[in-house]
Amino acid sequence: PRPGACITNGEDVREAKYWRLPGRGVLRLSGGDVRTFLQALVTRDLDDLSPDRAVYGALLTPQGKYLFDFFLAQQGDDLLLDGEAGRLDDLAKRLKMYKLRADVTFQTADGWQVYGVFGGVLDGNLGLGAGPGAARPFSDGVAYMDPRLPEAGARIMAPAGQAEEILTASGFMAGDPTDYNYIRLGLALPDSGSDLVVDVGPPEECIPKLVPPGASCTVFAQREVTPEEIAAERAVAKALPGRSRLDLVWGSTLYHLDDLEFDVLKKMPTVFTPFRQKVENGSTVRPTLPALKVGDLGSFPAGVDVDAGRGRHIERVEDLPASLVASPMSSPAKDPRSAFTMAGGETVALERLKYYLFDSKIVSNYFNIRNGMLGGDYSTKLAPALAHGCISPRMIHSEISRYEREHSANKSTYWVIFELIWRDYFKFYALAQGAAIFLEGGPVGRRKVWEQDPGGEKFRRWKEGRTGWPLVDANMRELAATGFMSNRGRQNVASFLCLDLNLDWRLGADYFEHQLLDYDVASNWGNW
Repeated sequence: PRPGACITNGEDVREAKYWRLPGRGVLRLSGGDVRTFLQALVTRDLDDLSPDRAVYGALLTPQGKYLFDFFLAQQGDDLLLDGEAGRLDDLAKRLKMYKLRADVTFQTADGWQVYGVFGGVLDGNLGLGAGPGAARPFSDGVAYMDPRLPEAGARIMAPAGQAEEILTASGFMAGDPTDYNYIRLGLALPDSGSDLVVDVGPPEECIPKLVPPGASCTVFAQREVTPEEIAAERAVAKALPGRSRLDLVWGSTLYHLDDLEFDVLKKMPTVFTPFRQKVENGSTVRPTLPALKVGDLGSFPAGVDVDAGRGRHIERVEDLPASLVASPMSSPAKDPRSAFTMAGGETVALERLKYYLFDSKIVSNYFNIRNGMLGGDYSTKLAPALAHGCISPRMIHSEISRYEREHSANKSTYWVIFELIWRDYFKFYALAQGAAIFLEGGPVGRRKVWEQDPGGEKFRRWKEGRTGWPLVDANMRELAATGFMSNRGRQNVASFLCLDLNLDWRLGADYFEHQLLDYDVASNWGNW
């Protein structure tokens, strides 16, 4: 957690925040036999469960294999279960298998939401007692200290919106959802049975350490297409001990490499339109695969020191080991003028996609607003999530196809797909051209006499937004302050650098590489 954000019950800290946890849902369990029914199934002794105390437990197979984990709180004669939202129906079905004649009912609490709460004085602000699991009624729901660890703060199950009003009135601010995961991971708390080993350093040093002596392991990674990334892949493959191997899987594009009707290395078009026509007419976007469920991948290989990475918390550049940082760096502050805050993670990306399509239906007007520069909704703002692998282009394509079936298809909905194809083009172009995309003349060897810039003054003024041209300067200042710039802004500032200042385009491409939150090697250098 950030300094001042980690709390224990009763300890006053600077930041009092709450987070809506969109990946969680609530299941209500009712009936006269509900406690005795669960007592025989779950891993936690329910004698510890009371209106004043919540518990954390799991449901296993008869062989002891993990199935579900959850929190349980009591509300009157009912029990409220805080579990993984996407698997609540599966959990209810599993419980019904054991129901027989027991007086038990299971009902998803539609319209309810789970919240995480940190900071402030939880016993004072929320009226919670001390100790893990301390619980009390919270409006129409239940608030309770996390039963696993006091430092994990409190959780609330309540009707959506209701809790937010009370929390705000109690002095809590709405937090960035990503921060909750930072704190959770920093405390080494798993989410729905998953686990994470964190290490910092070159992958060819970190990954082989996870391979137990004498083991034969397969390391999976996404295949990349540009020289530095390929060099890292080769270094990892070489460093793996014994019979272990690296298996590279194609990903990150809308169209799969194996599904193209032409040989990318030999017949890759050098302009976009012929490429688009080839893939649209000759290839099909593969359907998305169902999400992995907990346990599908199994556990870490025997002998892996899972605890070695627990407790590492790399949230900011200040947290990086000094040996990896050439010079001291500091995290940028969030600029209050920004109309949109970028946040990482799959949950945030899926929420944004849902908002842009089904909640607001803005996607139906996308073609008309896509060249905007101000505001949060003129574009999908999914580029950072795509660049970091938080969402796949195939998922976006799948959801747009569903939107078109359920609502309407028009030029705007197609245009989002059109721009995903542009992204594919640069990825395959980089694969075909290799290091040539970084050369001054590019793959075609075009030469231009660039203006000399003694001392780099012209370039520095361009970077800092001090050229004297308001449109250029405003966009460059936005990039420096937020790590983002609109597509139209990028076209304008790039044109100004190369055609007006007559400076080498690679200066701009390199600066964008350092600044953009949505930096993607192929798209950035290819666009430049």
